Order: sequence, then structure tokens, then C-alpha cells
Amino acid sequence: MARSVSWMMMLMLLSCSETELRRLGDLCQQDEECASSRCDELVCKSNLPAAVGEPCSHPLECASERCEALLEGSYCAKGERLTGAACSLDAQCASLLCEGGVCQAQSVDSGVDSGVDSGVDSGVDSGVDSGVDSGVDSGVDSGVDSASDSDPLDAAQDLNLDGPGLDGLPDTLEEDLQAEDAGVVPGTWVPLSKGGFLMGSPSSEGCKYLGYEIEHDVTLTHDFEMQTTEVTGGHFLAVMGYDPSYDKNCGSDCPVEWVTWHEAVAYCNTLSGSRGLAACYSCSGDRASVRCQEATGYEGQALYTCPGYRLPTEAEWEYAYRAGTTTAYYNGDNAPNECNECITIDPNADSIAWYCANSDDAKHPVGQKQANAWGLYDMAGNVYEWCHDTWDPLLDSTAVTNPVAPLGDFNRVLRGGNWRDPPRQLRAAYRTLGGAVLPGHIMGFRCARSLD
Repeated sequence: MARSVSWMMMLMLLSCSETELRRLGDLCQQDEECASSRCDELVCKSNLPAAVGEPCSHPLECASERCEALLEGSYCAKGERLTGAACSLDAQCASLLCEGGVCQAQSVDSGVDSGVDSGVDSGVDSGVDSGVDSGVDSGVDSGVDSASDSDPLDAAQDLNLDGPGLDGLPDTLEEDLQAEDAGVVPGTWVPLSKGGFLMGSPSSEGCKYLGYEIEHDVTLTHDFEMQTTEVTGGHFLAVMGYDPSYDKNCGSDCPVEWVTWHEAVAYCNTLSGSRGLAACYSCSGDRASVRCQEATGYEGQALYTCPGYRLPTEAEWEYAYRAGTTTAYYNGDNAPNECNECITIDPNADSIAWYCANSDDAKHPVGQKQANAWGLYDMAGNVYEWCHDTWDPLLDSTAVTNPVAPLGDFNRVLRGGNWRDPPRQLRAAYRTLGGAVLPGHIMGFRCARSLD
């Protein structure tokens, strides 16, 4: 069953004896990483998807993509998407008829497509499929939408998006979103000056992945700003009208997740539109079915000249994480003999990140850990963060200026580690990848914008 992998890949990946097997829905690169023994399209999946009516414990186990809690357990259930809703399987539609990627012949007169739902009609369609049969239903919902509106970033500086401006941070998410109505986007932002840095990790750094983190000089010639936290579920809901997060119990101050790369850049585009700035991406479709590319004129390195909001390039992201440091973490060295340790706490990791040893197997509200020297929170842990670039596995030692990997059809860069990861994934130089159309409960983002 196991697929063959190169010796380099074997060195890069964790063995089953070193860390807990990944669960259904987690990112993976080979079958041996998954408790289900199957890594398909970079996601752990069930070996034998169950049919409607069969027992399940996770939506990825169901051919219908829906695992519904019933009186005597959980069972795969048929879909409830109405006529006109996007689909990839008959079982996703109330009519059980999916033709041309759209549910045909409406049979449920509710006027609302709730996707996979707890039975509470929220009026929001979180279940529109990406059109790619990945075995993941982005509409799995807890049925609980926290009303918490507290903003944890009391110590951060709130900045007008034209540069340093407003003193103090809104006390609540409500005030933050009122600012958005006036043309200021949600969240707090910090301006970062252009400069150079050493990207990658030295050969002496413990826990590094061989071949994927080669040190090289990078020069960034544009000032830019970045949101001080990951985009929260509350921010995403206010801007896009829905919250795709798998875990809504955490509350509106927790990072949004279960978001594709395309949904992330669509969010950035919407921020641009709210301020009358040129869009950096050209998008079509809606919600989980949205598909985006660079806007004309902003392809390749021209992305750095786009005045609107976008995802940070991989180089910008690592530059921002490091904040002038050269150590494994932005607050110091890692413990080189505890690369995969999820029981004993790594003090430096614990100070800056929610990860496998301290997260209680869940994401947490943003901004609770120590920020870096530039005021950025959660650059390590909590959720992975999408970057703009297509994944390039083998960066070399050549010095580069304003690097950006041209957008391809599938894989994109993910950075920062997440709440399920061991310490080695929290390092500044750690790199991994995800399919642009595949969401995950450990994948989020934050936006950036060039300032010159």
C-alpha cells in the first residue's frame, strides 16, 4: 500500500515512531504518516469511503462527504444541497442528482443551502464544494457560532492603512468591524521596512529538513505592511459574509481555518475593494468554489508593485517572522534533541506558539502568545499560513531580490506550523505545502500589502 519515496523525502518526513500518526483531514506527504494508511492529494483519507447509511467518525470517511451524528452514533448521510448549488457527487444533492457540477431538480423547498449542518439554519452556505473531489466537505459545522467579541490584542498598535496613524487598538471586535465599515479593514497592521536577510537555516540548526531550507541571501526592495495576527473567524465573517471554519466553538477571535488558498486571496481582494485599491488577483466563483490567479499586470515579481492586499510572498513571510533574528525561533534557539517532542515543553516554543505540547489539540484565540520584535503574533503555531507562492521544493544558495514563485496549478507554500505540530515545524525556516483547492482545519492566513 505504501508508495515509494526518495531518500530525500524519507529524510524530510517524520517516521511513525517519532510522532503521532496524522488523523483524517491532516496534511501528509506519504501513506505512512496517516493513521488511515492513505495519503491522497496531500490529505489523510479513509481507505474505504463509506456509503450513505454506514457508520463514520469523520466526513472524510464518507463518499457523500457528510458524517451526521444520529441517535445511535454517526452515519454517512446524503447531501442537502439544492438546485443550482455546486457539487461533485450525486450524494451531495438533496435530489441526489449532480450534473455538470451543479445540483439538478430541487426537491427541498428551503431556499437555503446549508451544506453539512447540525440542523440549525444559519442562512449561510458554508458547504459549496470546490468542484474538486478531494473527499473534504468544507461545510462540516459544529452548529455553534460563538458570539464572543473580545479583542485580545490590547497591547498592539492600531495603524491606519496609509501608514502609522491611529493611537490605540479598538477594545472589541465590534469596534474593529465598525472601523472596516468606514474604509479601514479589520485587524491591526504593522508597517515593515524593506531590507535584506538570510533565508533558510544553517547546517548547524537542529531539527532542520535537509535540502528544503538552503540558506541564501534575500533582498526585499519594497516596504510592506502585514496584519499583526492571523485572520480570525470574526474578520472573515464580516468581510466575506460566512465563516468556513471547521471549529466554530473556539469563538470569533480564533483564526479562521478550513479555508483554501483561493478563498484566502479572495478575502485579500475584498479588502482591496473596500478601500478602492487595485486588486492583486483576478477571481471567479464564490466561497469554496472561487478560483483566483494574479491580476493582469501583477504577475511574477510585479506582484510587489500591486497597491492592494494580497498574501505575503514566502520571502516576505520569513522576513517578517524573523524580525531581524537568525535563530531557529524568533525568541531564541530551539531544543535540537526534542524535534518531535509533544510531551515535554520546549520553553521557547511555549512562549510564542500553540503547538502539540500545549494546545490541548485545538486552535486558540489569536494574540495570546509572545509577539516578535515587530509586533507580529502567532507566526509560529496555531494554524498554518498560506503564502502567495507556488511550492518550490529546492531553493538554492543563489542570492535573490524580490523572489516569488510563479503561480502553478496546484501546490502552494504553507508556513508557521500549527497547533498539532511538534517543535521542528515552528522554526522560521520550516516550509511545507498544500493543495490550493484543499482546505484543512489547521490552515489559515494573514494578508500583506506593499507600501511603495
